[in-house]
Amino acid sequence: MERDPTTHSSKLGSRARVVVQQCTAARVKSSVVAGDPVQFLEIKEGMVVYVCFLKECTKEVLSKIVRAVLYVRYLRAKDGKRVSVLELPGDVLIVPQSTLGGIRKKRHVSYNYNINKAEACELYREFVEMCRREVMSTEETTCHVRGGNYDNKYEDMHIETGRVGLMTHVLDF
Repeated sequence: MERDPTTHSSKLGSRARVVVQQCTAARVKSSVVAGDPVQFLEIKEGMVVYVCFLKECTKEVLSKIVRAVLYVRYLRAKDGKRVSVLELPGDVLIVPQSTLGGIRKKRHVSYNYNINKAEACELYREFVEMCRREVMSTEETTCHVRGGNYDNKYEDMHIETGRVGLMTHVLDF
C-alpha cells in the first residue's frame, strides 16, 4: 500500500516538533569539534526554540513553524499580558534538538522517525534564515534571531527565566 505524502509521520503524528521556552536571557556554547574556536550564541529577553525535523518534513512545513514561533502569543510581558516574541520585543535563539523526535520503546529510546542528518542540516539552515527574513520584514521590531550550524555541538546552555518563571510550550507540526 502506497503512503499518502500529505499524511504525518505515522507514529508521532507530526513532521516536526518544536519546544518554545521564554527566557530573560540565554546563552549556549557552540563548537564543531573539540579544539575549534568556541562560539557563544546569546540572546537577551525572548525565547529559546528547540527544533527537531521528522521524516516527511518539508520546506513548506517550515513556513508554518516560522509563523507559529514568531507570531503566536506564548510569552508573558511585564504587565502579565500574553504577547508574541515580536510584540515583546524579544530575541530568538534556535537550537537543533534531535532528541525531541525520540519514541520510547520498552526500556530504550528510538529515533527512527527523525529525518536524516543531511536533510536536517538543510532544513535547520533554511528555518533560521526564514525566521531572520520574517523578522527583517517586520517594521518596528528590535528582535534578533540567533542560530548556529546543525552539525555544531551545543553545550553549556544557560537559560534565565527570571520574572517570567518557566513558560514552555511543545508544538507539533
